[in-house]
Amino acid sequence: MPNPNDAYAAICPVGLEKVLAQELSRIGIEAESRSPGRIGFRADPGGVARALCSLRTADRLLAAPGSFHAPDFDSLYEGMRALPWERWIRKDDRMTIVRVRSRSSALEAQTSVQAVAHKAVYERLGRVYRQSRMPETGPEREVRLYLDDDLCTPLLDLSGEPLYKRGWRTESVDAPLRETVAAGLLFLSGWTRKRPLRDPFCGGGTIAVEAALWARDEAPNLRRSFAWETMPSFDAAALREVRADLEARIRRDIRADILGSDRDEGAVAIARANARRAGVGDLVRFERLDMEDSASEGIPEGLVLANPPYGLRMGTEAEAETVWRNAAGLRDRYPGWSFGFIANREDFPAFFGTRPASSRAILAGAEKLWFHWFPAAREPGTRDKKKTLRPRTLP
Repeated sequence: MPNPNDAYAAICPVGLEKVLAQELSRIGIEAESRSPGRIGFRADPGGVARALCSLRTADRLLAAPGSFHAPDFDSLYEGMRALPWERWIRKDDRMTIVRVRSRSSALEAQTSVQAVAHKAVYERLGRVYRQSRMPETGPEREVRLYLDDDLCTPLLDLSGEPLYKRGWRTESVDAPLRETVAAGLLFLSGWTRKRPLRDPFCGGGTIAVEAALWARDEAPNLRRSFAWETMPSFDAAALREVRADLEARIRRDIRADILGSDRDEGAVAIARANARRAGVGDLVRFERLDMEDSASEGIPEGLVLANPPYGLRMGTEAEAETVWRNAAGLRDRYPGWSFGFIANREDFPAFFGTRPASSRAILAGAEKLWFHWFPAAREPGTRDKKKTLRPRTLP
């Protein structure tokens, strides 16, 4: 049965840990630990359900059965065998250790750690279910092992599909921004639905759609399923109650000024379709528009938040740099507005032509990005916008 004090972990892009901890606090869960890309906490089944449905910046939610010291393979085996895996893994399930991360620990060889840990878990499950062999096929249960200073922390995935797969992006464009990163940028920029939002490089519309869902107080994963729902410790009543509460909180009566634009008509069509599937087609607008023609149209303040193209996945780096230089014209066409750009280069501000108030590194998967924040002159933390920068010369 579920324990009201069970331990869990939420995984997020590295660099968004503080944002994720704040999200957890908003739903009544306080963070107990924080490490790169991971927040640890305790929750009852209702808290688990609310976290799965509500967290905008979490890529996955995982159960944390327990931690133990594992300076050698014997202690790894005994520690893994002692944990109550039967609470999450059924007799017909297949357990897979998908990742081992070792830091400052004696055990480093991933394949050996995987083999020993796998054998220990299956030995326990075989004894609990009175089976001589556990299945090599069947529904997969994914486990990640973290070894830090010889402390082993196994985590079992409750999400199934990653939480950034909201279900509305069935069509995509080249180099889409991960939904959890887009939500993180909205948090970091302090955006609210009372503030106009523009994305002049909208692509498939991820930033605009995430903003619209947030504007309506609509939980991003309210209607999708989770791996947790097929586990022995699943609490169906808790999930039903949370879903009903979150559904009642949706503000379908509100309006927001959210506009995404792109020079590619195909991308705009995909963005519109994505917004319709997300249920926010009436709240967000998309237009085919060159970035050079994007302007505030007399609106005195707002936010430009964008993921401009860059050379690693779209076009060449030289072409991306040209786009970045042209984006500097947005500063004149959006007087009094704030700007946030995410790019694959730390020196993006040199092309934009002014110093950012902050540049935050974000690691999403294997991709390192920087979020560059340029607040309006009247906002706290603004630096002298008359100072200019010069781009570095690439080798």
